[in-house]
Amino acid sequence: MSASVGAIVGWRGLFAIGLLAAAFAFVIPLWVPESPRWLFGQGRYEDARRSLAWALNVDPREIQLPASLPEPERASWFELFKYPRSIIAAMLTGLRA
Repeated sequence: MSASVGAIVGWRGLFAIGLLAAAFAFVIPLWVPESPRWLFGQGRYEDARRSLAWALNVDPREIQLPASLPEPERASWFELFKYPRSIIAAMLTGLRA
């Protein structure tokens, strides 16, 4: 962005663009609710119901929550290396100039 717009707006303009992006980080949580899974895990069932209803754009009374969360699947570290092509692509991406 600096290479294409920097000559036009200068460093102050680039700083303002950065401030705008930082402002979004503080404003977005005001209208985007927490994750329903996190709320359910905290025991905030009605908040979880409202959050899920917001995401699905349905009435909260239509949503039936489970009695408990399923146990997360455990994975080993070896699953990270299951696909060697992905590892090579990630390494090449990180090493590019």
